[in-house]
Amino acid sequence: MMKPSRRHVGFRSPGRHLGPIHECDCMKTIRRSCPELLLAALAAVCPLSKTGLAADALAPLGLREVQVGGEIGRRVANTITNNLLVLNADRDFLPPFRAKTAKDGYIGLGKLIDATVKFAAYSGDPRVDTLRRHLVAEAIQAQEPDGYIGIMAPANRLSGLWDIHD
Repeated sequence: MMKPSRRHVGFRSPGRHLGPIHECDCMKTIRRSCPELLLAALAAVCPLSKTGLAADALAPLGLREVQVGGEIGRRVANTITNNLLVLNADRDFLPPFRAKTAKDGYIGLGKLIDATVKFAAYSGDPRVDTLRRHLVAEAIQAQEPDGYIGIMAPANRLSGLWDIHD
């Protein structure tokens, strides 16, 4: 016969408390080896809504349903308007990818594309989306037949510290 341990297991449900349950060695084994069974048991006693889902279930939100407000929202908007949209990518980011003559260096085009994609999705601003499309198209156009996208001269490729970073 299994002896109950001193460990108590219990949880609160809205409006009721199931109280402490003494966990025997058998329950310990089930908890450790079959967590799915334990979850199923808990699901069976949790209050459900009319749809069969837990009343407090999380629901996914669409990207456009989330807007950051307050100081952080102001800073995001300022970053888009006063930083991203005033960059001159054709002058400051793209020429080294077209020329491919560098011995070393780092431009950050990949990080710029990553940020632009996220800001375009977040803001829905057509100017940001136009920039996103332009950056991606130019990066693809700068790709070599062997797949290389970067700023290094052929003799320096994949040997410099930053070549595979961008």
